[in-house]
Amino acid sequence: KQWYQRRVRGRFEKERRPVITVSNHMSCLDDPMLWGVLYRTKRLLTGWDQVRWVPGAHEICFEGHPAKGLFLSLGKTISCKRGAGIYQPCMEFCVTELNNYRPIHLFVEGKVNETRELLRIKWGVGRLAIDSSRPPIIIPWVHRGMDNVLPLYHTIPKIGNRVSIEIGEPLDTAPLLEDCQRFKFSTLATRKYISDTVEWELRKLGQIIDDRHSVDQR
Repeated sequence: KQWYQRRVRGRFEKERRPVITVSNHMSCLDDPMLWGVLYRTKRLLTGWDQVRWVPGAHEICFEGHPAKGLFLSLGKTISCKRGAGIYQPCMEFCVTELNNYRPIHLFVEGKVNETRELLRIKWGVGRLAIDSSRPPIIIPWVHRGMDNVLPLYHTIPKIGNRVSIEIGEPLDTAPLLEDCQRFKFSTLATRKYISDTVEWELRKLGQIIDDRHSVDQR
């Protein structure tokens, strides 16, 4: 928590740069539980404007009882329709929020993945980096153990499980975007380059956390 507050919040507030956090996705409880750990209680109570927005699958988060969608919306979850592409209203909303210096979190695999092998990430992060008014700072982090807290298709969390989080170094997209301009990359190639770079950083973190998490569980 101290690392996050010092490196992520400090960078955001001093440089006035948009911030995108990205992570793997292992459980439907990833977002509320892990962000509850990373944010200070004071931030949640007094700095709600700077609490992250996060896209959530429409068919899971917003279909069914209307109270569910309302509850998640109040928790700053945005309805995202799978298969609707990177220019759907959800992503337009994310661009607007980034341009207003409000942080966005992306589960870049696009779905819950209970394996430790990172799925090929979605290109939405590349699109946001390109269309933000200023080159965003991207903070990658990887976690392990949430699949034991709430396995897929289960509804009751299990206590007593160890959860590990590994937060990577901030990734400044400004030099990446400058490289793309210098080599005259197309928009598609630029989007892929940014997304591939983020994926590479997440895979490196995955190797680090797998070693540590395995030791912690002994």
